[in-house]
Amino acid sequence: KNIVHSNFQVVHILVEMVDRVRHPARGLASPAQQAQHALGELCAALTDARLLPDILRCRVLHRLCFAALTPYVAILEAWLHQGTLDADTKEEFFVHVSDAAARPDGLPGEPVIL
Repeated sequence: KNIVHSNFQVVHILVEMVDRVRHPARGLASPAQQAQHALGELCAALTDARLLPDILRCRVLHRLCFAALTPYVAILEAWLHQGTLDADTKEEFFVHVSDAAARPDGLPGEPVIL
């Protein structure tokens, strides 16, 4: 009975988060805007959950945050260590390649602007 109740609570938390992370202008927002909104809402939900004595909610949201942020950490690592944004296939990262920008250090490679 406790397992069924716990699973029901997890499903309820997930459904609640799906509704919360949807961008209000989903059809008009860019992938980067949608990702920023979703991650912001997810982090806010985790912060809110930490104020409550609901351990299951904190665990579920912590796992969601970890899973959602893992690809961004990989993109950030590749950008910082290799100078490439190849891992950002959906252009959701906050840094974008611009052909018009020149590297200030004069080194070869993709120019990157913030």
